[in-house]
Amino acid sequence: MPNEEASKLIHWFGCYLLEVGRRNYGGFYLWYEEREQPVLVVGEPEFHVAMITWDKVKGRLSGDTADNVPFFFDGFAKRAQNAEAGTRVLYV
Repeated sequence: MPNEEASKLIHWFGCYLLEVGRRNYGGFYLWYEEREQPVLVVGEPEFHVAMITWDKVKGRLSGDTADNVPFFFDGFAKRAQNAEAGTRVLYV
């Protein structure tokens, strides 16, 4: 797959995961400068559970079976549902 098409697929699917997270757990989007991609933040101000997805999707699309997207999202979802006050975590 050409690089431009792969980048589009990574961004589309990554943003889809972020939006599924937002619709299920609320939150808001920010831009994560260090990795140049969007981040979903849920739970503010009581707690802070955040997720970036483009790197995970890129790894999986590249064939890295360790980048298991459903497992990754499930971890985020469980933490977002059960976070205690003061929690600050970023899922990458």
